[in-house]
Amino acid sequence: MWKNSFEERRCLVPASSFCEAQGRNPATYHWFALKGSGARPPFAFAGMWQVSRYEGKEGPEEVPAYTVITTSANDIVRPIHPQRMPVILRPSDYEAWLGGAPRRPLNY
Repeated sequence: MWKNSFEERRCLVPASSFCEAQGRNPATYHWFALKGSGARPPFAFAGMWQVSRYEGKEGPEEVPAYTVITTSANDIVRPIHPQRMPVILRPSDYEAWLGGAPRRPLNY
């Protein structure tokens, strides 16, 4: 579903924090942010976008949609969500993510 987006429509998803849920009924929500000189400095997730087409009440409609790329959870997130977390890009990697070769946009 996202193959063409990975090859042609990568994007940066701006954020200042993200949330992971732990448990169910009720879940406990844990917020994560980067350390910085101020409270919750902005950063970007690796993302991809596409135009979703669907049949609306007035006929065919198009809506831009995006997804955030995930990776294995690091040592900080793993106790809350052991499997995955969003890919947080360093500012120095923004250009490589946006314009790098589709097979390996970043050297991780």
